[in-house]
Amino acid sequence: MAFVDPVVPNLADFITFCQAQGVSAAYLPPSSDYYQWALDHAVNTVYTVTCIPAAEYVIACYNFGMHWLVCNAPDVTRLAISSLTWSAGAAIAVAAATLGFAVGEAVDITVGAVLPLGYNGCFSAQVMSGTSFAYPLATNPGTVTNEGVFGFTFFASLRKQYQILSLVAGPVQTATDQGTSTTLAVADFFKTLTIGDLDLMKTPWGQRYLAYAQKAGPTVVGVS
Repeated sequence: MAFVDPVVPNLADFITFCQAQGVSAAYLPPSSDYYQWALDHAVNTVYTVTCIPAAEYVIACYNFGMHWLVCNAPDVTRLAISSLTWSAGAAIAVAAATLGFAVGEAVDITVGAVLPLGYNGCFSAQVMSGTSFAYPLATNPGTVTNEGVFGFTFFASLRKQYQILSLVAGPVQTATDQGTSTTLAVADFFKTLTIGDLDLMKTPWGQRYLAYAQKAGPTVVGVS
């Protein structure tokens, strides 16, 4: 991962950073406005900390921006399927356009508007070629009369994985059952976190931003 300018936040390097984190062009095209919006939000949020190398500030911006994308970016949907067949416990689909993934790569997809309806649903698919993929389907739904569409669930899956849409009121201090109990010393830092900061704690990118933000000292409300 090589940056054009490692000491100043910029759109080209932010896209490079996000793609290195798994956001392929198929999931979010480089032309998407969401990249610029995420970067703008990050630059307006992340403080420049005196005596901290500029490159570390840049990475903090990109981590914050990546967290913002996970929370807000839409998934690519309604991509056309040109043909769909069933064979030996799997549905084999050919997309109308290039997928943008390596052969053998696993991708989370959603399939809809196919007739028969048994082909529809959410699946983990395997890329078979530049335009085809296969997903598990135990029973043959029958001959396809309408090919329908498919889409990716990359960002939806991340939001589910990190429980972005679930409220976490704060860290757990004590856990007890009938035979054991555990108590943790909760740092004062956690007691000042806003709802937004608690969301940042959920993703690795938000955590990396907060680790940087703590270096700013106690004068930055809500982050240290």
